[in-house]
Amino acid sequence: MTDSSRPTRIKVIRKSMKASPDQTESLLWGDCLFCTDAAMTDYDWVLVYDEFPRTPVGTIRNETEPLLCPPDQTILITVEPPSIKIYSRAYTSQFGTVLTTHSIRDLPHPGHTLGRGCLEWLYIKPMQEILDQKEFPKTKMLSTICSAKQHTHTMHKKRYDLTRYLADRLPELDWFGHGIREIENKTVAMDDYKYHLCVENHLEPHHWTEKLSDAFVAMTLPFYAGDPLATECFPQESFIPIPLDNPQKALEIIRKAMEDGEYEKRLPAIREARRLVLEKYNMFAQTAAVIHNHRETGTIRPGAMLKGRHVLRKNPLHALRELTDTLAYKIRSRGRRGTGTGA
Repeated sequence: MTDSSRPTRIKVIRKSMKASPDQTESLLWGDCLFCTDAAMTDYDWVLVYDEFPRTPVGTIRNETEPLLCPPDQTILITVEPPSIKIYSRAYTSQFGTVLTTHSIRDLPHPGHTLGRGCLEWLYIKPMQEILDQKEFPKTKMLSTICSAKQHTHTMHKKRYDLTRYLADRLPELDWFGHGIREIENKTVAMDDYKYHLCVENHLEPHHWTEKLSDAFVAMTLPFYAGDPLATECFPQESFIPIPLDNPQKALEIIRKAMEDGEYEKRLPAIREARRLVLEKYNMFAQTAAVIHNHRETGTIRPGAMLKGRHVLRKNPLHALRELTDTLAYKIRSRGRRGTGTGA
């Protein structure tokens, strides 16, 4: 049982964990305290964000964490879509809940929970500064962040080709990204702009990423090629859909929207979308919702361990299962249209 007078403490495990206590971070979300202290042992829940650190840090050795809470009080957040990464059953079965954009067919799990946009923002400012900001002066028109990657097994190639087509025809478009125009923080590519071009690397219902949520946090109006069901989460007027496979049509939509001043017209909807990201669609809010809905039934199991994907792969049986899961996904996706698999 946890002490109701103190926050529920969540140890956050991720690849980039720091060993030094002064480099750790903590965030209080309601009555949930999220902490990235790798040496933390006094916790109620464990949250693994994608993967374990590959090098020893804190209590984590050889990609394993001695589990000091009940096994059902563990959460995995998947970061990559199935066209890029398959999370093996050996890995996911360790967790009580999996917050994911993968369908339950692609990631079967008894604790499968749809995590809409449940990813870290790459728009980096102190949280309190983001929450307090009320005015958003805009001096520039249109930006995008798109790397030079042109992989064909994902949607990187289509994304790049659309961006290239638009950049060649829209002098207003400032193009940032790895291999194009490097930036350290997405604020540089968003804060001054009214509009932002957002193209996902994987197209499937319920899959939208920080590409969309970051645009809302920065109070831009996104031109969006991605989740066809995004209006289930955000006001219809808060973004403008564009077709990925019809660059000419996308160009017409973007030009008309800017000429008609759609940014100013849609500011109330954009503000509401931003509020939803800040209050509902982020990893802290969605993790807290899982914890609040949880019925405490488990007990700590002495000697229990959480293991990372790479250490599990050392077991030939687990490696084989991951390979078969990957092949099964490729076969299933071959008949899909627009999933970003390149099929």
